[in-house]
Amino acid sequence: MKYTRSLRYRITLSFFLFGLTLAAGIAGGVKFVVEDIEERLLSETLRLEFDHFLTQLKADPEAALLDTATLQSFVVSAGQKDAIPPFLRGLPQGNFEVEDQGRHYQVVVDDFEGKRLYLMRDITLFEERETAIFVSLVVLVVAACIAAAWLGYALSQKVIAPVSNLAATVAALKPDQPAQPISAQYAHDEVGELAHAFDRYLARLRDFIEREQEFTSNASHELRTPLTVISGAVELLSADETLGERSRRILQRIRRASKEMSQVVESLLYLAREQSGLKADGSGDVVRVGEVIDEAIEDARHLLAGKAVTVTTRLNADAVLAVPRPTLAIVLGNLLRNAFAYTREGEVIVIVEEDRIEVRDTGVGIKPDALPHVFERHYRGDKTDARGSGLGLSIVKRICERNRWRVEIDSAPDKGTAVIIHLKS
Repeated sequence: MKYTRSLRYRITLSFFLFGLTLAAGIAGGVKFVVEDIEERLLSETLRLEFDHFLTQLKADPEAALLDTATLQSFVVSAGQKDAIPPFLRGLPQGNFEVEDQGRHYQVVVDDFEGKRLYLMRDITLFEERETAIFVSLVVLVVAACIAAAWLGYALSQKVIAPVSNLAATVAALKPDQPAQPISAQYAHDEVGELAHAFDRYLARLRDFIEREQEFTSNASHELRTPLTVISGAVELLSADETLGERSRRILQRIRRASKEMSQVVESLLYLAREQSGLKADGSGDVVRVGEVIDEAIEDARHLLAGKAVTVTTRLNADAVLAVPRPTLAIVLGNLLRNAFAYTREGEVIVIVEEDRIEVRDTGVGIKPDALPHVFERHYRGDKTDARGSGLGLSIVKRICERNRWRVEIDSAPDKGTAVIIHLKS
Protein backbone atom coordinates (compact mmCIF):
# COMPACT_ATOMS: atom_id res chain seq x y z
CA MET A 1 0.00 0.00 0.00
CA LYS A 2 2.89 2.34 0.68
CA TYR A 3 4.15 1.65 -2.84
CA THR A 4 0.79 2.51 -4.46
CA ARG A 5 0.57 5.72 -2.43
CA SER A 6 4.08 6.62 -3.55
CA LEU A 7 3.21 5.87 -7.19
CA ARG A 8 0.02 7.93 -6.95
CA TYR A 9 2.06 10.78 -5.51
CA ARG A 10 4.60 10.55 -8.32
CA ILE A 11 1.90 10.57 -11.02
CA THR A 12 0.18 13.56 -9.41
CA LEU A 13 3.50 15.37 -9.10
CA SER A 14 4.34 14.62 -12.74
CA PHE A 15 1.04 16.11 -13.92
CA PHE A 16 1.55 19.11 -11.64
CA LEU A 17 5.04 19.75 -13.02
CA PHE A 18 3.77 19.27 -16.58
CA GLY A 19 0.96 21.77 -15.99
CA LEU A 20 3.35 24.18 -14.33
CA THR A 21 5.83 23.93 -17.19
CA LEU A 22 3.17 24.32 -19.87
CA ALA A 23 1.40 27.24 -18.15
CA ALA A 24 4.69 28.94 -17.30
CA GLY A 25 5.81 28.55 -20.92
CA ILE A 26 2.60 30.10 -22.25
CA ALA A 27 2.75 32.89 -19.66
CA GLY A 28 6.37 33.55 -20.51
CA GLY A 29 5.54 33.70 -24.23
CA VAL A 30 2.67 36.14 -23.66
CA LYS A 31 4.85 38.28 -21.42
CA PHE A 32 7.58 38.32 -24.07
CA VAL A 33 5.06 39.38 -26.75
CA VAL A 34 3.67 42.17 -24.58
CA GLU A 35 7.14 43.42 -23.71
CA ASP A 36 8.12 43.23 -27.38
CA ILE A 37 5.06 45.25 -28.33
CA GLU A 38 5.95 47.88 -25.80
CA GLU A 39 9.57 47.92 -26.84
CA ARG A 40 9.08 47.90 -30.58
CA LEU A 41 5.66 49.32 -31.35
CA LEU A 42 5.39 52.09 -28.77
CA SER A 43 9.06 53.07 -28.77
CA GLU A 44 9.38 53.02 -32.54
CA THR A 45 6.13 54.90 -33.14
CA LEU A 46 7.20 57.50 -30.60
CA ARG A 47 10.50 57.84 -32.42
CA LEU A 48 8.61 58.30 -35.67
CA GLU A 49 6.48 60.99 -34.02
CA PHE A 50 9.65 62.68 -32.79
CA ASP A 51 11.22 62.59 -36.26
CA HIS A 52 8.05 64.11 -37.73
CA PHE A 53 8.05 66.82 -35.05
CA LEU A 54 11.72 67.53 -35.72
CA THR A 55 10.99 67.83 -39.46
CA GLN A 56 8.27 70.38 -38.73
CA LEU A 57 10.65 72.41 -36.54
CA LYS A 58 13.26 72.42 -39.26
CA ALA A 59 10.67 73.67 -41.75
CA ASP A 60 9.08 76.17 -39.35
CA PRO A 61 10.93 76.94 -36.07
CA GLU A 62 7.78 78.64 -34.83
CA ALA A 63 5.62 75.57 -35.37
CA ALA A 64 3.21 74.80 -32.55
CA LEU A 65 4.29 72.28 -29.97
CA LEU A 66 2.43 69.00 -29.64
CA ASP A 67 -0.01 68.92 -26.76
CA THR A 68 -2.66 66.18 -26.91
CA ALA A 69 -4.19 63.74 -24.43
CA THR A 70 -1.24 61.38 -24.82
CA LEU A 71 1.54 63.40 -26.51
CA GLN A 72 3.43 66.44 -25.27
CA SER A 73 6.52 68.15 -26.65
CA PHE A 74 8.97 70.65 -25.19
CA VAL A 75 11.69 72.79 -26.78
CA VAL A 76 14.02 74.13 -24.11
CA SER A 77 16.93 76.51 -24.51
CA ALA A 78 19.88 76.56 -22.14
CA GLY A 79 18.82 77.94 -18.76
CA GLN A 80 15.10 77.28 -19.37
CA LYS A 81 14.81 73.89 -17.66
CA ASP A 82 12.16 75.26 -15.32
CA ALA A 83 9.83 75.15 -18.31
CA ILE A 84 9.72 71.33 -18.30
CA PRO A 85 8.38 68.91 -15.65
CA PRO A 86 10.91 68.08 -12.91
CA PHE A 87 11.05 64.37 -13.80
CA LEU A 88 12.37 65.27 -17.29
CA ARG A 89 15.24 67.42 -16.05
CA GLY A 90 18.61 65.83 -16.21
CA LEU A 91 17.69 63.24 -18.85
CA PRO A 92 20.43 62.85 -21.49
CA GLN A 93 19.80 62.17 -25.15
CA GLY A 94 18.04 58.91 -25.90
CA ASN A 95 14.82 56.98 -25.32
CA PHE A 96 13.52 56.54 -21.76
CA GLU A 97 10.59 55.23 -19.76
CA VAL A 98 9.89 57.27 -16.63
CA GLU A 99 7.25 57.38 -13.91
CA ASP A 100 5.81 60.36 -12.08
CA GLN A 101 2.99 60.40 -9.53
CA GLY A 102 1.69 57.03 -10.66
CA ARG A 103 1.74 57.91 -14.36
CA HIS A 104 4.06 56.24 -16.88
CA TYR A 105 5.68 58.01 -19.82
CA GLN A 106 7.89 57.21 -22.77
CA VAL A 107 10.29 60.05 -23.54
CA VAL A 108 12.57 60.84 -26.49
CA VAL A 109 15.28 63.45 -25.86
CA ASP A 110 17.45 65.02 -28.60
CA ASP A 111 19.24 68.29 -29.44
CA PHE A 112 18.43 70.65 -32.30
CA GLU A 113 20.22 73.91 -33.08
CA GLY A 114 21.40 74.42 -29.52
CA LYS A 115 18.05 73.55 -28.02
CA ARG A 116 16.89 70.36 -26.33
CA LEU A 117 13.76 68.71 -27.63
CA TYR A 118 11.51 66.46 -25.53
CA LEU A 119 8.67 64.34 -26.86
CA MET A 120 6.65 62.53 -24.17
CA ARG A 121 3.85 59.98 -24.52
CA ASP A 122 1.58 58.95 -21.64
CA ILE A 123 1.52 55.10 -21.58
CA THR A 124 -0.22 54.73 -18.20
CA LEU A 125 -3.23 52.97 -19.71
CA PHE A 126 -0.97 50.50 -21.52
CA GLU A 127 0.98 49.79 -18.32
CA GLU A 128 -2.25 49.18 -16.45
CA ARG A 129 -3.40 46.78 -19.12
CA GLU A 130 0.02 45.14 -19.07
CA THR A 131 -0.19 44.71 -15.28
CA ALA A 132 -3.69 43.23 -15.62
CA ILE A 133 -2.40 40.80 -18.24
CA PHE A 134 0.48 39.73 -15.96
CA VAL A 135 -1.91 39.21 -13.02
CA SER A 136 -4.14 37.15 -15.28
CA LEU A 137 -1.15 35.10 -16.34
CA VAL A 138 -0.24 34.38 -12.72
CA VAL A 139 -3.82 33.31 -12.01
CA LEU A 140 -3.72 31.18 -15.15
CA VAL A 141 -0.51 29.46 -14.07
CA VAL A 142 -1.90 28.72 -10.58
CA ALA A 143 -5.20 27.48 -12.00
CA ALA A 144 -3.41 25.33 -14.58
CA CYS A 145 -1.21 23.80 -11.86
CA ILE A 146 -4.21 23.03 -9.67
CA ALA A 147 -6.13 21.57 -12.61
CA ALA A 148 -3.14 19.48 -13.71
CA ALA A 149 -2.60 18.19 -10.15
CA TRP A 150 -6.28 17.31 -9.82
CA LEU A 151 -6.27 15.59 -13.20
CA GLY A 152 -3.10 13.69 -12.28
CA TYR A 153 -4.58 12.58 -8.98
CA ALA A 154 -7.85 11.50 -10.62
CA LEU A 155 -6.01 9.55 -13.32
CA SER A 156 -3.64 8.01 -10.78
CA GLN A 157 -6.64 6.81 -8.77
CA LYS A 158 -8.00 5.12 -11.86
CA VAL A 159 -4.62 3.71 -12.93
CA ILE A 160 -3.51 2.56 -9.49
CA ALA A 161 -6.86 1.12 -8.37
CA PRO A 162 -6.28 -2.30 -10.07
CA VAL A 163 -2.76 -2.47 -8.60
CA SER A 164 -4.05 -1.56 -5.14
CA ASN A 165 -6.78 -4.20 -5.40
CA LEU A 166 -4.22 -6.77 -6.51
CA ALA A 167 -1.91 -5.88 -3.62
CA ALA A 168 -4.80 -6.19 -1.13
CA THR A 169 -5.85 -9.53 -2.64
CA VAL A 170 -2.33 -10.93 -2.49
CA ALA A 171 -1.85 -9.66 1.07
CA ALA A 172 -5.00 -11.52 2.15
CA LEU A 173 -3.90 -14.82 0.58
CA LYS A 174 -2.66 -17.69 2.73
CA PRO A 175 -0.31 -19.96 0.76
CA ASP A 176 -1.27 -23.01 2.83
CA GLN A 177 -4.97 -22.58 2.06
CA PRO A 178 -6.61 -23.16 -1.34
CA ALA A 179 -8.00 -20.12 -3.09
CA GLN A 180 -9.54 -19.17 -6.43
CA PRO A 181 -7.10 -17.87 -9.06
CA ILE A 182 -6.81 -14.12 -8.61
CA SER A 183 -6.19 -13.50 -12.32
CA ALA A 184 -9.87 -14.23 -13.04
CA GLN A 185 -10.76 -10.85 -11.53
CA TYR A 186 -8.64 -8.81 -13.96
CA ALA A 187 -8.66 -8.01 -17.66
CA HIS A 188 -6.01 -9.21 -20.07
CA ASP A 189 -3.72 -6.24 -19.54
CA GLU A 190 -0.51 -5.55 -17.65
CA VAL A 191 -2.18 -5.98 -14.24
CA GLY A 192 -3.79 -9.19 -15.48
CA GLU A 193 -0.37 -10.51 -16.51
CA LEU A 194 0.93 -9.67 -13.04
CA ALA A 195 -2.02 -11.51 -11.48
CA HIS A 196 -1.28 -14.56 -13.66
CA ALA A 197 2.34 -14.44 -12.48
CA PHE A 198 1.14 -14.39 -8.87
CA ASP A 199 -1.12 -17.38 -9.55
CA ARG A 200 1.78 -19.36 -11.00
CA TYR A 201 4.02 -18.42 -8.09
CA LEU A 202 1.35 -19.33 -5.50
CA ALA A 203 0.79 -22.68 -7.18
CA ARG A 204 4.50 -23.49 -6.92
CA LEU A 205 4.57 -22.21 -3.34
CA ARG A 206 1.63 -24.44 -2.35
CA ASP A 207 3.36 -27.45 -3.92
CA PHE A 208 6.50 -26.61 -1.96
CA ILE A 209 4.56 -26.24 1.30
CA GLU A 210 2.82 -29.56 0.75
CA ARG A 211 6.15 -31.29 0.16
CA GLU A 212 7.66 -29.59 3.23
CA GLN A 213 4.70 -30.51 5.43
CA GLU A 214 4.85 -34.09 4.21
CA PHE A 215 8.59 -34.25 4.85
CA THR A 216 8.21 -32.70 8.31
CA SER A 217 5.48 -35.16 9.23
CA ASN A 218 7.49 -38.12 7.97
CA ALA A 219 10.69 -36.91 9.59
CA SER A 220 8.91 -36.37 12.90
CA HIS A 221 7.68 -39.96 12.92
CA GLU A 222 10.72 -41.64 11.39
CA LEU A 223 13.21 -39.88 13.67
CA ARG A 224 11.29 -39.91 16.92
CA THR A 225 10.43 -43.59 16.75
CA PRO A 226 14.01 -44.96 16.65
CA LEU A 227 15.14 -42.43 19.25
CA THR A 228 12.37 -43.62 21.55
CA VAL A 229 13.44 -47.22 20.93
CA ILE A 230 17.06 -46.34 21.70
CA SER A 231 16.09 -44.55 24.91
CA GLY A 232 13.93 -47.48 26.03
CA ALA A 233 16.69 -49.98 25.28
CA VAL A 234 19.20 -47.92 27.25
CA GLU A 235 16.90 -47.86 30.27
CA LEU A 236 16.40 -51.63 30.09
CA LEU A 237 20.14 -52.26 29.79
CA SER A 238 20.86 -49.89 32.67
CA ALA A 239 18.68 -52.06 34.92
CA ASP A 240 20.91 -55.09 34.22
CA GLU A 241 23.05 -55.48 37.33
CA THR A 242 25.50 -57.76 35.53
CA LEU A 243 26.84 -54.95 33.36
CA GLY A 244 30.38 -53.83 34.05
CA GLU A 245 31.56 -50.28 34.63
CA ARG A 246 32.86 -49.91 31.09
CA SER A 247 29.52 -50.97 29.61
CA ARG A 248 27.66 -48.53 31.86
CA ARG A 249 29.89 -45.71 30.67
CA ILE A 250 29.06 -46.63 27.10
CA LEU A 251 25.36 -46.67 27.97
CA GLN A 252 25.72 -43.19 29.49
CA ARG A 253 27.22 -41.96 26.23
CA ILE A 254 24.38 -43.53 24.28
CA ARG A 255 21.81 -41.95 26.64
CA ARG A 256 23.40 -38.50 26.25
CA ALA A 257 23.65 -38.83 22.48
CA SER A 258 20.04 -39.99 22.27
CA LYS A 259 18.84 -37.11 24.40
CA GLU A 260 20.84 -34.56 22.41
CA MET A 261 19.52 -36.02 19.18
CA SER A 262 15.94 -35.82 20.48
CA GLN A 263 16.44 -32.17 21.37
CA VAL A 264 17.90 -31.45 17.94
CA VAL A 265 14.96 -33.14 16.21
CA GLU A 266 12.46 -31.22 18.36
CA SER A 267 14.21 -27.93 17.65
CA LEU A 268 14.46 -28.52 13.91
CA LEU A 269 10.80 -29.47 13.72
CA TYR A 270 9.96 -26.42 15.82
CA LEU A 271 11.84 -24.19 13.39
CA ALA A 272 10.20 -25.91 10.40
CA ARG A 273 6.69 -25.16 11.65
CA GLU A 274 5.19 -21.77 10.82
CA GLN A 275 3.33 -21.55 14.13
CA SER A 276 5.16 -20.97 17.39
CA GLY A 277 4.71 -22.99 20.54
CA LEU A 278 1.92 -20.70 21.68
CA LYS A 279 -1.74 -21.25 20.94
CA ALA A 280 -4.07 -18.59 19.62
CA ASP A 281 -5.11 -17.56 23.14
CA GLY A 282 -1.48 -17.07 24.21
CA SER A 283 -1.32 -20.30 26.19
CA GLY A 284 1.12 -23.11 25.47
CA ASP A 285 4.39 -24.51 26.73
CA VAL A 286 5.78 -22.65 29.74
CA VAL A 287 9.18 -23.51 31.16
CA ARG A 288 11.27 -22.24 34.05
CA VAL A 289 14.73 -21.24 32.90
CA GLY A 290 16.46 -22.34 36.13
CA GLU A 291 15.22 -25.92 35.83
CA VAL A 292 16.42 -26.25 32.23
CA ILE A 293 19.84 -24.81 33.19
CA ASP A 294 20.32 -27.41 35.91
CA GLU A 295 19.49 -30.22 33.48
CA ALA A 296 21.73 -28.79 30.76
CA ILE A 297 24.66 -28.51 33.21
CA GLU A 298 24.28 -32.13 34.31
CA ASP A 299 23.99 -33.36 30.71
CA ALA A 300 27.21 -31.56 29.71
CA ARG A 301 29.20 -32.09 32.92
CA HIS A 302 31.08 -35.05 31.43
CA LEU A 303 32.97 -32.53 29.26
CA LEU A 304 34.61 -31.19 32.45
CA ALA A 305 36.08 -34.53 33.46
CA GLY A 306 39.70 -34.03 34.55
CA LYS A 307 39.49 -30.22 34.27
CA ALA A 308 39.92 -27.68 37.08
CA VAL A 309 36.72 -25.86 36.18
CA THR A 310 33.99 -24.73 38.55
CA VAL A 311 30.41 -24.15 37.43
CA THR A 312 28.34 -21.40 39.07
CA THR A 313 24.68 -20.57 38.54
CA ARG A 314 23.27 -17.20 39.57
CA LEU A 315 19.50 -17.09 39.41
CA ASN A 316 18.84 -13.40 40.00
CA ALA A 317 15.29 -13.77 38.70
CA ASP A 318 12.77 -16.58 38.36
CA ALA A 319 12.53 -16.26 34.58
CA VAL A 320 9.66 -18.12 32.89
CA LEU A 321 9.45 -18.44 29.08
CA ALA A 322 6.56 -19.53 26.84
CA VAL A 323 8.58 -21.85 24.60
CA PRO A 324 8.79 -25.63 24.21
CA ARG A 325 11.14 -27.08 26.82
CA PRO A 326 13.36 -28.95 24.28
CA THR A 327 13.84 -25.70 22.37
CA LEU A 328 15.26 -23.86 25.38
CA ALA A 329 17.21 -26.98 26.36
CA ILE A 330 19.04 -27.11 23.04
CA VAL A 331 19.90 -23.39 23.24
CA LEU A 332 21.35 -23.67 26.74
CA GLY A 333 22.85 -27.10 26.03
CA ASN A 334 24.79 -25.81 23.01
CA LEU A 335 26.10 -22.80 24.91
CA LEU A 336 27.12 -24.86 27.95
CA ARG A 337 28.73 -27.62 25.89
CA ASN A 338 30.82 -25.01 24.04
CA ALA A 339 31.79 -23.34 27.34
CA PHE A 340 32.73 -26.68 28.97
CA ALA A 341 34.57 -27.99 25.89
CA TYR A 342 36.78 -24.91 25.41
CA THR A 343 37.47 -24.06 29.05
CA ARG A 344 40.53 -25.93 30.40
CA GLU A 345 40.60 -24.22 33.77
CA GLY A 346 38.84 -21.44 35.61
CA GLU A 347 35.07 -21.19 35.77
CA VAL A 348 31.84 -21.16 33.83
CA ILE A 349 29.13 -18.83 35.12
CA VAL A 350 25.46 -18.93 34.14
CA ILE A 351 23.53 -15.76 35.05
CA VAL A 352 19.75 -15.46 34.77
CA GLU A 353 18.09 -12.06 34.89
CA GLU A 354 14.52 -11.06 34.15
CA ASP A 355 15.44 -9.91 30.64
CA ARG A 356 18.52 -11.96 29.73
CA ILE A 357 20.54 -15.16 30.13
CA GLU A 358 24.34 -15.02 30.20
CA VAL A 359 26.87 -17.83 29.84
CA ARG A 360 30.41 -16.71 30.67
CA ASP A 361 33.60 -18.77 30.67
CA THR A 362 37.36 -18.36 31.05
CA GLY A 363 38.16 -20.54 28.06
CA VAL A 364 40.34 -20.15 24.99
CA GLY A 365 38.09 -17.44 23.50
CA ILE A 366 37.39 -16.62 19.88
CA LYS A 367 39.62 -14.71 17.48
CA PRO A 368 38.24 -11.33 16.27
CA ASP A 369 38.18 -12.44 12.61
CA ALA A 370 36.13 -15.52 13.54
CA LEU A 371 33.44 -13.71 15.58
CA PRO A 372 31.33 -12.60 12.59
CA HIS A 373 31.11 -16.23 11.39
CA VAL A 374 30.34 -18.19 14.56
CA PHE A 375 26.60 -18.34 13.78
CA GLU A 376 27.12 -19.62 10.24
CA ARG A 377 26.14 -23.21 9.47
CA HIS A 378 29.03 -25.70 9.59
CA TYR A 379 31.52 -23.03 10.67
CA ARG A 380 34.02 -24.54 13.13
CA GLY A 381 36.84 -22.00 13.14
CA ASP A 382 40.44 -23.16 13.22
CA LYS A 383 40.13 -25.45 16.28
CA THR A 384 41.38 -28.84 15.23
CA ASP A 385 39.87 -30.44 18.32
CA ALA A 386 36.38 -29.02 17.69
CA ARG A 387 33.59 -31.55 17.90
CA GLY A 388 30.24 -31.67 16.15
CA SER A 389 29.11 -30.50 12.74
CA GLY A 390 29.14 -26.76 13.35
CA LEU A 391 25.33 -26.51 13.46
CA GLY A 392 24.93 -25.77 17.19
CA LEU A 393 25.29 -22.00 17.22
CA SER A 394 23.45 -21.73 13.90
CA ILE A 395 20.44 -23.45 15.47
CA VAL A 396 20.79 -21.26 18.57
CA LYS A 397 20.69 -18.16 16.36
CA ARG A 398 17.60 -19.34 14.48
CA ILE A 399 15.74 -20.25 17.67
CA CYS A 400 16.52 -16.83 19.13
CA GLU A 401 15.30 -15.08 16.00
CA ARG A 402 12.15 -17.21 15.98
CA ASN A 403 11.35 -16.15 19.55
CA ARG A 404 12.42 -12.53 18.95
CA TRP A 405 15.37 -12.82 21.25
CA ARG A 406 18.69 -11.16 20.49
CA VAL A 407 21.94 -13.07 20.97
CA GLU A 408 25.37 -11.48 21.11
CA ILE A 409 28.88 -12.77 21.78
CA ASP A 410 31.76 -10.95 23.43
CA SER A 411 35.03 -12.84 23.28
CA ALA A 412 38.79 -12.40 23.22
CA PRO A 413 41.53 -15.02 22.67
CA ASP A 414 42.78 -16.62 25.93
CA LYS A 415 40.45 -14.45 28.01
CA GLY A 416 37.12 -16.22 27.64
CA THR A 417 33.74 -15.82 26.02
CA ALA A 418 30.44 -14.32 27.12
CA VAL A 419 27.22 -15.20 25.29
CA ILE A 420 24.21 -13.04 26.18
CA ILE A 421 20.65 -13.83 25.14
CA HIS A 422 18.41 -10.79 25.48
CA LEU A 423 14.90 -12.11 26.08
CA LYS A 424 13.23 -8.74 25.52
CA SER A 425 14.29 -7.18 22.23
